[in-house]
Amino acid sequence: SHDPPVRNAIRAALGDGLGLAHHLGAVGEETDQVGGGPEPAVMLDPEISTLYLMQVWNGNADGNGVLRLYTITGAIGSEVLTPVTFVVTPDPWSNQPPSGDLALCPQMGNPARIPCFGGSQPVFRNGTIWAAHIIYLPADAPTRSAIQWWQLAPDGDVLQRGRLDDPSGVLFYGFPSLAVNANNDMLLGFASFSAQQFASCSYAYRAAADPSGTLRTERVLKAGEDIYLGHPDGHGIRWGDYSASAVDPADDIGLWTIQEYAATRDPATGASRWGTWWGRVIPEAAPVDRPPPEAPARVRTPRALPPRRP
Repeated sequence: SHDPPVRNAIRAALGDGLGLAHHLGAVGEETDQVGGGPEPAVMLDPEISTLYLMQVWNGNADGNGVLRLYTITGAIGSEVLTPVTFVVTPDPWSNQPPSGDLALCPQMGNPARIPCFGGSQPVFRNGTIWAAHIIYLPADAPTRSAIQWWQLAPDGDVLQRGRLDDPSGVLFYGFPSLAVNANNDMLLGFASFSAQQFASCSYAYRAAADPSGTLRTERVLKAGEDIYLGHPDGHGIRWGDYSASAVDPADDIGLWTIQEYAATRDPATGASRWGTWWGRVIPEAAPVDRPPPEAPARVRTPRALPPRRP
């Protein structure tokens, strides 16, 4: 959810849902590669009056992955929505798991799979835009979920981009949220899944001086304790409502994340239960266990209009 002034500004600038859908060219063009609606950024630079929004536009448009940036300017009651640019990478992904079934992520001890999806609210910090979202790989025939994160210039240039992915398909990732501190250190919080573990709270960190496009070794913040089969009311397995990351307001340096994990089942009824777990990462103490992978190349954003329909 967003603060009331932000919600009001978005509604005034975008109009009702149908108007927004027409504006974005989405009506009648829904495919398995079309992303969701634009998300407003958390604006942490007080001197910036422009509101930025980011949309996952198309995961695989002729072999390219595409985001779209917008701005909202003007006083409350006189807002103007402006499409800024398309952000393009030649490294595509799928926006949907196989057959559109979100129940993709495995868990230990039971064949039932947990739905995996989600994207973080973008963050505007120190003059740039940070964001993360789930992707499904490989792009043409996905078998696993991963997380992709970005740092963008306000004009849409890709400053860096990275992925949290296990190509072996053992670990699955979803429900990302991120935070950026005053020094441009970034914390990525998320849920991790595997047939070798219960659904767990996890995080990864990068310092501003780390090689571009890289994360340090991901960590389990709180290990899952049991299988999770959903709420006993029969509404199925639901996951991921509780993923948030934030910078510590006390010093603007420390980074916090709260994530969801599978808790021990009710001993009396056997019903599945979930829990949430807070954790703080102190940047100067964040561990480094392995050399980072080679960073993706910086990509200049093309200005041509890419298709929404693959």
